[in-house]
Amino acid sequence: MSQATTTQTETCPSCGATTVEPNVYSFDGVCTACGFVIQERSEPMVPEPMAQIKDASESESETFRSQCTISCATEKRLVDAFESIEEIAEELPVSTQTRQEAANIYLNAFRTGVTDGRERATFVAACVQLASVNSEQVIPSRRLNEIEDIDPDQFHRYRQTIESETQTTLPTPAPIDYVWFLSATDVIPDETEHKVRELLQAVSGSTKLAGKDPSGVAATAAYIVREDLTQHEVATTVGVSVETIRRRSNDLREAWDDA
Repeated sequence: MSQATTTQTETCPSCGATTVEPNVYSFDGVCTACGFVIQERSEPMVPEPMAQIKDASESESETFRSQCTISCATEKRLVDAFESIEEIAEELPVSTQTRQEAANIYLNAFRTGVTDGRERATFVAACVQLASVNSEQVIPSRRLNEIEDIDPDQFHRYRQTIESETQTTLPTPAPIDYVWFLSATDVIPDETEHKVRELLQAVSGSTKLAGKDPSGVAATAAYIVREDLTQHEVATTVGVSVETIRRRSNDLREAWDDA
């Protein structure tokens, strides 16, 4: 989460502190002093008196859950899900826009009961992947599947379920949509990114690349443009095999010659 914004006019209805971070996901705010989740400031639901924080000097890296006392079970489930989004962001680059969109997708699924009985970490990962597609900052699904506690089989089923039950229709990602991820993981520096984009734009629509994994095509473009990269490095970055990079290299070069 972003750094807390302190104002003198907004106070926590639970502890009275003025350290309220506004607009946290879909809540009105979160008190950074006691952790109370504020839903509507006009009609706040103040929980039972909270235990005082024993040590004010405790590390700021403590998890959100350890700083919160949440009386509502529903709120707790939502906070747990939002925590999972942040945990994924610690493993992989996830933009603020994608995190916000993932929270919205999860909330929509939660309201319609789609989350009931489903494993939280994997379900949230599916929300993050869908959100990354929607924000055009696509995270390779294979990299999400590598995160601990994520079940790859459930991941794909959950993604399909979310799309179906929440009536979410998203486009199929194009290779160029993965360029940001290659840049965010330092596979391609800023001065190289535009060259990778130019190459992918030039071969877009080529029949030689039709039906090929777009993340593999994007990684191969980075491999061709940046000659000091190894096939293993770019393959690992997006979660494909070295053989995939080798085959796409031939396809991409042929498509480039035909362009």
